[in-house]
Amino acid sequence: TYPDPEGRAVVEGMGVSSAFVIPMIARNEVVGVMAFIRSDPENEFEPDELQLAATLASRAALAVQNAQLYARQTTVAQALQQAVLPEALPMLDTVDLVARYEPALDGAGVGGDFYDVFRLPSGRVALAVGDAARHGLQAGALMGQLRNALRAYAAQERGPAVTLRSLSELIAGLEPDAFATAFYAELDPDTGELVWASAGHPPPVLTFPGRSPSYLDGVASPPLGIFTESDTEGGRLVLPA
Repeated sequence: TYPDPEGRAVVEGMGVSSAFVIPMIARNEVVGVMAFIRSDPENEFEPDELQLAATLASRAALAVQNAQLYARQTTVAQALQQAVLPEALPMLDTVDLVARYEPALDGAGVGGDFYDVFRLPSGRVALAVGDAARHGLQAGALMGQLRNALRAYAAQERGPAVTLRSLSELIAGLEPDAFATAFYAELDPDTGELVWASAGHPPPVLTFPGRSPSYLDGVASPPLGIFTESDTEGGRLVLPA
């Protein structure tokens, strides 16, 4: 049973007089074994003790398998989350970009939030933030689709409100029971004009040197996936040089 000399020495040092091993089986999969030993030669295992050990092994196996499944799902969800985020911010001549991503993971798992910055064909700069109303794999997969779709719709340069409406119609067709929030803005680096629209997303904070931070006010539409007929822009302003 113990061909390894070191393993045999450990067992012999424990003074084992009897032992049995029970496989830990969960959903027809062996995830480990549980070993029970006794060192008193006069104290043998009873049938009811064997049944108790089998019950313990079965429950422990299910707990181990659930932990392994959760770990795998979390790893995949984290990979999806990183895939949704931009690998690097674009280098622009007239705009300095800095980003810091701090997900709130306590008790929530991996979420479906993302941010993105990219240059439009006209030279305007597109800025987007979004969040799916889910967590884990479903949220990550949904936001990956929305991020790619947002880039495609934004490239048509029909304005932030129309871009978000197109996204809303897309998510309603993909997953009727799902919804997400998003904020999308376009900045003209030559004039400083910022035009934006919001689909149920919390307003961003705007800061200027020498001024107190303030929320970017404007009209917010319903979240993505909740159809709206309105194409009204959320707002526009000219940023100071």
